[in-house]
Amino acid sequence: MAERTDPPAMVLKLNELAQYTGTYKLKDSERVYSITQTNGQLAGTLNSGKPETWSAEVRDVFFIAGDPRIRKIFQRDTSGNITGFVERRESWDVVWKRIGPS
Repeated sequence: MAERTDPPAMVLKLNELAQYTGTYKLKDSERVYSITQTNGQLAGTLNSGKPETWSAEVRDVFFIAGDPRIRKIFQRDTSGNITGFVERRESWDVVWKRIGPS
């Protein structure tokens, strides 16, 4: 049986968090995630839903408290720029591509 315990969160600097802000679109879908930075934390909003706070597990890997089986894993190009993120749900990935800055 899997235990649903949140991993320990780490604190990222404000300039590090700013790299993740922007708009991301799910491939072949109208679903859009908007990621903003408020009070030293990231918040993700799916379409026009309620914002959820994202906590950093390690650089480029985030989770939502109370939902430890899902990770948001950011992808970067060879220059280090964020190109999107993968929403890893235990054994499968949902891919979101960055479509605009914050």
